[in-house]
Amino acid sequence: TENHTDDIKRAKKWGFIESAAGDGKVASASRKDYAEAAAKVLTGEG
Repeated sequence: TENHTDDIKRAKKWGFIESAAGDGKVASASRKDYAEAAAKVLTGEG
C-alpha cells in the first residue's frame, strides 16, 4: 500500500527492508480502506 512506498524505494536500493517486525510479516491496507472501516465503526454501521 502507499504506507510502504518509501520501504520499496529502499528495498530496490539496498535489497532488503528493515523494520521492527524483524523477520515477521506485515499486513497492511490502504488509507481508503482504513478510512471506510473507521467511518463504519464511528457511525455504528460496522
